[in-house]
Amino acid sequence: MAFHLADDPRDQRLETRVTPEDKVMIQNAAAARGRSVSQFIVQRALQRSDFSNGEWRTLRELRGTLETLQYLAMLQVEDWKGRRQTRIRVHRR
Repeated sequence: MAFHLADDPRDQRLETRVTPEDKVMIQNAAAARGRSVSQFIVQRALQRSDFSNGEWRTLRELRGTLETLQYLAMLQVEDWKGRRQTRIRVHRR
């Protein structure tokens, strides 16, 4: 059972499911760094999430732009395939 000091601001809990192999790997990595599993996971997650809100907004906008460009490229390919099929049919007559 974990005991927390009254002034400890950590009052939120996260849970996740992992494979037995992943759990052992995480436990070993935490132990190698002299940390608890919780400390290790929180530290690694925070290191990876050092984008500001503005940066995250820009990334979301870029992802939306990329998805739009991919969709337009797909339409262009479909249009090209359709025109090519029509041309082939016309030339075969």
